Amino acid sequence: MRAVRDALWHNSLTCCGGARQDPSEMIALQSNSVARPDLVDRDEVAKVFPYGDITVTAEKGATDQAMPTLGGVTTIAIAGSAGLADAFRFFALQPLHQARR
Repeated sequence: MRAVRDALWHNSLTCCGGARQDPSEMIALQSNSVARPDLVDRDEVAKVFPYGDITVTAEKGATDQAMPTLGGVTTIAIAGSAGLADAFRFFALQPLHQARR
């Protein structure tokens, strides 16, 4: 969840603003690569997103790195997010000179 939170807070999913759509209509795809995908709580990850229709997947990948001197494990996860807006609907309903504003 930390990788997702960091990605969202350091960037932004602004595709809806560009298409002049309500952000709640955004489709967000969240892909996570982790050593133990069975431990990913997809519902909790989805709650990190402030709005939209969220789909979260977890796949085997990345790694858990043992830290023998510290007596623990460091989990390395790879997270990718994509925000999709129905720009076609916006542009199809607007005359071309208005859509380019």
